Amino acid sequence: MTIFPTDQTILVRTRQGMSFNRIAQIYGVSKCHVAAIYSAAKGLPAAFPAPKREERQRAKCPIFFEMPLEAQDIVLEVKMNNGTSLDAIFRANNNSPTATSSRRQLFYNLADKLGWSVPTIATNTQYSEQCVRTAIKEHCKANNLPQPASYRTRTREVNHAL
Repeated sequence: MTIFPTDQTILVRTRQGMSFNRIAQIYGVSKCHVAAIYSAAKGLPAAFPAPKREERQRAKCPIFFEMPLEAQDIVLEVKMNNGTSLDAIFRANNNSPTATSSRRQLFYNLADKLGWSVPTIATNTQYSEQCVRTAIKEHCKANNLPQPASYRTRTREVNHAL
C-alpha cells in the first residue's frame, strides 16, 4: 500500500478530530476518500485513489504543499473564511478583491500567529518582500489592527546593530 503526502496530511487532520466533510472540502477530495484513508490507517480494508489524483492536487498549488503544517493550517483557515481557492491565494496575477483580501489576511496571520518575519513569509509564499509588507500594512490599516511584532525586518535589526 502506498500513501501519498497529501493523504498523510489528511490522516493527520482526521486524527486531530477535524470532520471528514471539512477535510474533503479543504483538499478537494470526496468524503469517501477521507474515510478510506482513515480506515486504512486503522487497519481496515480500503481502496486508495490512483497516483494521478495526487499529481493533480500538487500541480494546482505546489507552494501550499511545501509549507510547514502549521502554516498550512493558517492558509486553510483564511481559505475557508474568505471562500476562496488555494489557487487564487497563491497565483500572483489574480487580483480579484477576494484573492487580494485573502492574501492580506494570510500574510498578517503568518506574521502574527507564527511570528514569521517578512523575508520568511516572502520565501514561503513566493511573493516579494515589498508585496508582503504592503499587504500587512494595508490589512492592519483596514481592520484597525496593530502591526505584528515580527513585521520588523532584517533591515531594521541591522540598523540597530550598527
